[in-house]
Amino acid sequence: MNYQKQITLLVSLLFIINTGVNAISDKPVIVKSPNGKVNVEIKTDTDSKLYYQIKADGKEVISCSRLGIVSDNADLGANIQFGTPETKQINETYPVFGVHSKAINRCNETTIPV
Repeated sequence: MNYQKQITLLVSLLFIINTGVNAISDKPVIVKSPNGKVNVEIKTDTDSKLYYQIKADGKEVISCSRLGIVSDNADLGANIQFGTPETKQINETYPVFGVHSKAINRCNETTIPV
């Protein structure tokens, strides 16, 4: 699988935002692809806003960038404190129509409560 597809899968599966009372962590959260070649780092900076960075084979692919959603003038990526992240591995196949008879989904998913 090429890096662009791996990065797209990692980023699209990375965030499931959960609210509630959780232990607070100031440490960055790092999610690695199953083969360890692609790493996504999610962190807050001194301004308490979300940032992410992506590396492939140790080389920066996307530099540290803001991450968030602004809706009705509310910045949902601001004033963030991480809870305890939960990581799980996904390894599934399912049938598809087209050139291939089945699709394979192998990824690591991390839920970060905020």
